[in-house]
Amino acid sequence: MTLTADFVGIDYLVVQRALGEWVLAGSGLPVGQVYWDGQNGKRQPGPAISMRLMSTDVYGRDWLDHDVNHISFGPLTITAVDTATGRLTITNHGLSTGDGTIQFDSTGAPPAPLVVGKNYYVVVDDANTVRIAAKFTDAMNGQPSAPAPIVIAPFGDSGTGTTTLSSTPDTMRAGREIIFKARGQRICYLTLQCHAKDGVGMEMALSILSAIQARRPLPSQRDILYAAKIAIQDIGQVRPVRMGGQVINAATFEPRAVLDIKLGLASTVTEYGTIIERADITNEVLGITCRVPQE
Repeated sequence: MTLTADFVGIDYLVVQRALGEWVLAGSGLPVGQVYWDGQNGKRQPGPAISMRLMSTDVYGRDWLDHDVNHISFGPLTITAVDTATGRLTITNHGLSTGDGTIQFDSTGAPPAPLVVGKNYYVVVDDANTVRIAAKFTDAMNGQPSAPAPIVIAPFGDSGTGTTTLSSTPDTMRAGREIIFKARGQRICYLTLQCHAKDGVGMEMALSILSAIQARRPLPSQRDILYAAKIAIQDIGQVRPVRMGGQVINAATFEPRAVLDIKLGLASTVTEYGTIIERADITNEVLGITCRVPQE
């Protein structure tokens, strides 16, 4: 099944899996007999339920909220120390320049003059090495125009024991200190069509869909949807499919029944922002312009 761009802000793969699980559990059908309409071009033999998600609508007004975007990592083990340059080797550290505050811990003593439990900031050299700054402005000095971080170097020694680096509860990433979230509710329509075995009449198709309708208040059924942030806004009546005004209920033709369900989905779209003000400063003698953060 392919969902449209109307589902931006909704993890539609989670929605699809949850709805399939919910219909499967409510109907009591075996695995494989509940499927998305047109999935892989296959139509399962009856009794079976085909599912289709129809168009989505915006419900009410969207709103915007924001929060501090703290990040968490570590402990990251330092495997080598370059005492001359202050470079610390941490393989595949995943850090960015300006990450902080960070702190060190050690089974012995960290490289001098680093202190266990004191706040520092990260300066990234490459994917496997970092240097350390005492202040955020030191780490970001001159960036991005003319990177010239002020780092703690050289080190007096390589330390003893195993030294690790970790985030703190206040750690943020430069340029991503705020997370904005645009939230809203979307309404979509789920249509279930049940076809029974040939020759058994309409009753089987009606009873299978009626079971889904009747079992939906059960905690096990409700929790499947809640976990995927899906709410049932309205559930229709099970009705037989008609053709030419007549109910299809012949013993020689597979009868079909339909159930329409109105669903509420939570839409959340995120974007990152910064609270760091920057200023461009020009050196009149050298003619070099650098951008520096202002605390």
